[in-house]
Amino acid sequence: MANTKEKHVHKFRRHRYSSGNVVFFCALPDCKVKIDPALSLGKRSLCWRCGEPFILSEYAIRLAKPHCENCHKPKSIPLSTEDQLRQDWIHPPTETEKAATQELVSAVASDSVSSLKSRLASVLKRAAEEEDGEI
Repeated sequence: MANTKEKHVHKFRRHRYSSGNVVFFCALPDCKVKIDPALSLGKRSLCWRCGEPFILSEYAIRLAKPHCENCHKPKSIPLSTEDQLRQDWIHPPTETEKAATQELVSAVASDSVSSLKSRLASVLKRAAEEEDGEI
């Protein structure tokens, strides 16, 4: 008996029924294939953007019309309001501003180091006293 089925790569499209069930179906004419989205992972499908075959990934099965990684165009990350203001209004720092910032950073760093030294010394002193008391 001759095989009358025509072999082709399916062009899957996701459909959500009113009951909440989701199914992928082949959008090509004369093809009535339906598959559960969880079972479609790793299946070959035609890209809705370029038409080339690709393997369905976890990202692609979330899409109503799955497309390949080559056609994926991620949205640019929007700047926060603060970054937007900084970009629009703040000028590049002058030499005096750079020098003032550097002085401030070095002052804070030296205070941090000196306070760290004093805290470390007090901890070591207490540890030595406790050790002397136990022996």
